[in-house]
Amino acid sequence: MHKGFNSKILFFVLVSIFLAFFVGSLFSIDSNSKDLNPATPILASLEKEKIIPLRIKIPSIGVDAPIKPVGLTRQNSMEAPDKPMETAWFKLGASPGQKGSSVIAGHRGWRVGPAIFDNLYKIKIDDKVYVEDEHGETRAFVVRKMQVYEANELVPEVWNKIDAAYLNLITCSGKWNILTGTSDKRLVVFTELVI
Repeated sequence: MHKGFNSKILFFVLVSIFLAFFVGSLFSIDSNSKDLNPATPILASLEKEKIIPLRIKIPSIGVDAPIKPVGLTRQNSMEAPDKPMETAWFKLGASPGQKGSSVIAGHRGWRVGPAIFDNLYKIKIDDKVYVEDEHGETRAFVVRKMQVYEANELVPEVWNKIDAAYLNLITCSGKWNILTGTSDKRLVVFTELVI
């Protein structure tokens, strides 16, 4: 075989391994470490100044909860909320209301007692989601679709859409796996800013 051809294949394989390691899996949750693992490529908002969200409200399912800004764990995964009745906003992405994909995660099926996104599966197309920011302004989002994914499935549209202002909500779904300490699926609710 031609030496240059082998070098190109080797280069492609090494780059693929690096990207697979860096990007990781999208949705595995380790409830013990409280990490939500979408190990995403970080795409910050196209806006220069961040708007810090403080509270999320979803009237149709009775959600009214604080939002905690989070980053990445040492495993290159989105941190999950510390408490069952709070949510976590991925601060390395877009802010809710700014152009890009903003992501907020919340628990479902907490070990003891209720969790904030226990009823997220009941949300409907055209329901509204409201996010209040640090300046007291509230932005409204409308639900466009819901999708269930495998826990380890890589779903770039959750993190990388930049043509409008999106807010994507993530929680566990499916069956609990006692061996991995997480559910086998993830529910994602895709919303878009109401203009």
